[in-house]
Amino acid sequence: MKIVYIVPSLIQSGPIKVVYNIIKYLDRERFYPIVVTLHEPRLKNRDNRILFEELNVEIVSFSYSIWNFQFQTLSIARTINELHPESNVIFHAHGYYPTLILSKMKGRLVMNTIHNICNLDFRHKWGILLGSYLSMRYKFALRKLDLCVTISETMNKFYRSDNRLSLKVVYNGVEAMDYQSQEDQRRAMREHLNIDQDKKVLLYPAGFNKGKNHIYLISCLKKIKRDDFVILFAGQGNTEISCKQLVGSDNRFRFLGYCLDMEPYWMVADFMISSSLAEGMPMAVLEALLHGVPTLLSDIPPHLEILRTIWGDEGMSFCLNNEQSLIKLISSILDLQFDHEKILLRAKQFYSAKRMSESYSEIYESLLNS
Repeated sequence: MKIVYIVPSLIQSGPIKVVYNIIKYLDRERFYPIVVTLHEPRLKNRDNRILFEELNVEIVSFSYSIWNFQFQTLSIARTINELHPESNVIFHAHGYYPTLILSKMKGRLVMNTIHNICNLDFRHKWGILLGSYLSMRYKFALRKLDLCVTISETMNKFYRSDNRLSLKVVYNGVEAMDYQSQEDQRRAMREHLNIDQDKKVLLYPAGFNKGKNHIYLISCLKKIKRDDFVILFAGQGNTEISCKQLVGSDNRFRFLGYCLDMEPYWMVADFMISSSLAEGMPMAVLEALLHGVPTLLSDIPPHLEILRTIWGDEGMSFCLNNEQSLIKLISSILDLQFDHEKILLRAKQFYSAKRMSESYSEIYESLLNS
């Protein structure tokens, strides 16, 4: 059975990590994966093509433009369709334009994974008018698919309001890497970063944009009088300069820039924090948990869903509408000790890459046999 994954490109991102982990654990005696990329990566240093090639995955690359995506989706759909005329093929889209393209295919098995709540995410990225238009177009395309996979119960509830969609939930999955137990490496990395061994390290791995809400987070943390913590920001983006200006000379804040390999930073992190305004099922949060790192999260529904799954309650969350909520949480949490192994084992039950891939394998079999 062929599974053809349609993606914009292989630039490192949450959705591309999902595709990689699905393929990594596929039973190759049952499934033959093919990755179709629609345009050339703009940032060559972030291209994950080599990683996919190491999985012995066939990759077919196109160089379509935004103009092509806007006005020639039917033509692109026909081209991809003609490459795979066999009957035992499932086309699996990840992303906005891949979904629009698959919606134009007739008589084929087509599905997608929805990685965001479009009404919120598109407006944060492109503004109210353009975001609303893109959201409307996206939701219309979803109705043409045989199946839409949401990555959280929160997302499923949002899209379930359209009873014309066929929906299923599969949690995102990431690799479990327990670096917490490797104390020698942890100490060495802290020395490399010039961080005192007795200070608590918060890590926020996210691109700098309004949706990730760094300015709110920095404003709150600057009001905390304690100096026994450091926060590391891993990412780049259009609000980075404003954030650095807000930080000023406060040496509790460190800007790492874009980090291709996050493993060394998970190694030193005592907590992962996210002040995001909207998420689907955030990969960074899952990566933290699969490293045994406790997470401090804004009170958006996907974050609360994760906290309930891991802890049984929402006590590690803070209210985005109340600065004192975050200040109080940070001030109290820094002195607590956590069982990192327990966090890791709990997260494995729900958010492992292998479990996710097995769930998609069951979906592929079900679609083909339906």
